[in-house]
Amino acid sequence: MSTGADAGGVAAEADSDERAAWDAAAAEGIHAVALATPFAIGRVNCYLIDDEPLTLVDTGPNSGQALDELEMWLATRGRRIEEIELIVLTHQHIDHLGLTEILSRRSGARVAAWHELVPYMRHFSAAAATDDAFAMTVMRRHEIGRASCRERV
Repeated sequence: MSTGADAGGVAAEADSDERAAWDAAAAEGIHAVALATPFAIGRVNCYLIDDEPLTLVDTGPNSGQALDELEMWLATRGRRIEEIELIVLTHQHIDHLGLTEILSRRSGARVAAWHELVPYMRHFSAAAATDDAFAMTVMRRHEIGRASCRERV
């Protein structure tokens, strides 16, 4: 999941080509931030498209730390959550859509997602349980033990 972004922008470990790509994107108004998650995957990338409408692509997980990091990062760009006009969700994982309700309520932003994602979000708890069950089945099929499954899910 790493794209070379961290809470401050482009990570130090990014190679020169990757850094050049991030610099070019930033020059066009596309900025990446990697927000902390409570999950084993580590940080999750979100993107601000500084244009009309001001757009946030993915929101990060629903955690106080992620929200604080996002607010501080936006401030470094002279922006506030209340200015976001559009939130685009790329997929249904909780680390990408967890702050959607909080951010859309605070900003009044419209939320856009692939049409197949809409029913999933309307019934998120049930859909997430189904997702987890599917993941457990796949992990067991590939001989990841029950204890490991509990640790990873």
